[in-house]
Amino acid sequence: HGESEYNAAVSRFFADHKELEYDPHYWETETVYDPKIFDAPLTVRGQEQARGANALAQQLGIELVITSPLTRALQTATIACEGIPARVLVTPSLREQCYSSCDIGSDSHMLTPAFPHFREQLECLPPQWWGQASRAHVEAAMNVPRAHQEPLPSVRERLRAVAALIAEQPEQKILLVGHGVLFFQILARWLDNCEMGRWTLENGLGGCICSGFTCKCDAPSAVPDEIITARLEAALDAAPDIKGTSASAL
Repeated sequence: HGESEYNAAVSRFFADHKELEYDPHYWETETVYDPKIFDAPLTVRGQEQARGANALAQQLGIELVITSPLTRALQTATIACEGIPARVLVTPSLREQCYSSCDIGSDSHMLTPAFPHFREQLECLPPQWWGQASRAHVEAAMNVPRAHQEPLPSVRERLRAVAALIAEQPEQKILLVGHGVLFFQILARWLDNCEMGRWTLENGLGGCICSGFTCKCDAPSAVPDEIITARLEAALDAAPDIKGTSASAL
């Protein structure tokens, strides 16, 4: 997804506190900075990034878009799909690991007025689809309390659900609009805002990495195949019949 207001606020904070950003002890404390921007929307820059992604999505011939229901992802998917005759699916399985205020989503009745083109799917979202944390938990603390953060095994289980969902679709060129932690489990690298990582789900092997808005799909993978294979193992054994399906993470 594109840059969100949460991303921008955190970047400003660390610009003033450079000593904290790479301090491992700081990230283990209960006082990690959180600007308390719930379900953060895109910034103007984030919207521009999504428009750049739209050009690449057209170049790749995307046929299906699967997106997270978090506002920044829905906004990115809306912009990235403009002018593309692609189906769109919304699934909570692509949401971010609930770690910060921006990962606490909005109820369907709050989302449908902003995204009427996704109304039918948004109305099917379960209550509190983003996890255990609530806005009240964060308001009462410095950030999302650890007891309410989603554990990584749960994130990996959701990855299995995403793979199974992909396996059910007839389309071959699929764009996933989601978030950093989930995609890191696949690519073993962090994607920048609106950076695409592209792989082919064939025989359990990864494809290559697209960087920024320039597709480099014929280039060798920037991540060793054995690392990608390890990250995809849980997903692929849930969907062993996938052959030749191209998925791009955004």
